[in-house]
Amino acid sequence: MIRLSVEDCKKIPNAQKSDCKNKLTFYLNTARENDEDFDFSSEAKIHTFEWQEPLTLIVDLNSQKRRTGNIFIGIKDQASCTSIKELTVSARYCNNIVQNLAVFNKTYPVTSSYVSMRGHCVDHAVSSQPPKVYCTISGIMEIPKNSPTTFCSCDKGYEVKKDFQNFVECHACGYNHYKSEIGNTPCLQCPRNTKREDSPFSRPDICKCKNGYYRANPSDASSGCSLPPKKPVNVTVKVQKTTATVSWLPSHLVWYRIECDLCNSHGVSYSIDDLSHFVDNRVDFSELYLSTNYTLRIYAENAVSINKEVPPSVVMVVIPTPQRVRIPSIQVVQNKAGEATVSWKPPKMNSEFIPSKGFEYVLSVVTSEVTAGKYNTRQHSITVKGLLPNTYRFQVHVKDEETVLSDSVEFLIKFL
Repeated sequence: MIRLSVEDCKKIPNAQKSDCKNKLTFYLNTARENDEDFDFSSEAKIHTFEWQEPLTLIVDLNSQKRRTGNIFIGIKDQASCTSIKELTVSARYCNNIVQNLAVFNKTYPVTSSYVSMRGHCVDHAVSSQPPKVYCTISGIMEIPKNSPTTFCSCDKGYEVKKDFQNFVECHACGYNHYKSEIGNTPCLQCPRNTKREDSPFSRPDICKCKNGYYRANPSDASSGCSLPPKKPVNVTVKVQKTTATVSWLPSHLVWYRIECDLCNSHGVSYSIDDLSHFVDNRVDFSELYLSTNYTLRIYAENAVSINKEVPPSVVMVVIPTPQRVRIPSIQVVQNKAGEATVSWKPPKMNSEFIPSKGFEYVLSVVTSEVTAGKYNTRQHSITVKGLLPNTYRFQVHVKDEETVLSDSVEFLIKFL
């Protein structure tokens, strides 16, 4: 801004009308290295003041220079009888601003029509690329075309604080609130059975499960927490020779899983399709080996059981199958032609497994081609008659047992 006062030539003592000139010109130079080469060319001229009355008198040139920073102002007049009352030099610029969570520092457009302004996100805000705007020569900030209007977004656990509809800060989520995604959405209330303290040591992007509760996926902040199931109770095991039934009290919203160390290798059959996942509270086992203890681990599981932090809800039981009734040894003595006596010792086992009437035995007499005969007895010996000269295999087992329980004895019958 320039304020000028032009003296009236009539008021100047002894001044002639022709002594007053009609032009006063201002020039501007920038970014010069020294003060001696000021440019008074037409390209540097910024304004010319001119009066109506034409003046024809030419006088010596009088020029003055003033400097402020890197701006040089030149004033050229020809005895214009001008008094400069005030000279104010001002520049338009884009001021410091926080816009959409981005900070832009003061920027001067200099001589170009606009200048690129690169900013940075406020604390706890992020952006995929540095925020960018243009500062026009008029000192107005403009957003480039095809650029997002939201420069930065609040990080996980932080939400936007507005100031006159402008996003200026990102604040941590408050008590029992969280935000698990980057963005300018508000914090959410903690899911069921979770909590979050308003503390600098508490993660603002997820709510912790209450004591004793767990998440199926620990990193899923939006899911609530649940209690793990209780282990199976009142487990009963009923064994009948090579079959067994295992049962327990049912539970709501729970499935089960059984681990059996010997079942696969022994070819054991089950009443369910898959021991690794089922809902029934009873399983029937068949084709068990005798004289074997089958150790079972029965797990109760629900949605949170896949979390490795959840302690297993498991109970261990044993299926004890009856002892095998094994005949210790057998002896064969030929009495006369076509006749032999087979004897054996009774099996050694706990009395609780011995029937009250004792065991009933089956003697099998087998040749290389065909079974010669089977004989039942409750005694510990039997005489077989009608044998032809041949080699026979004698074998004894307890009736109703599926497995042969004595060693075979081969014996050659001869004519005596």
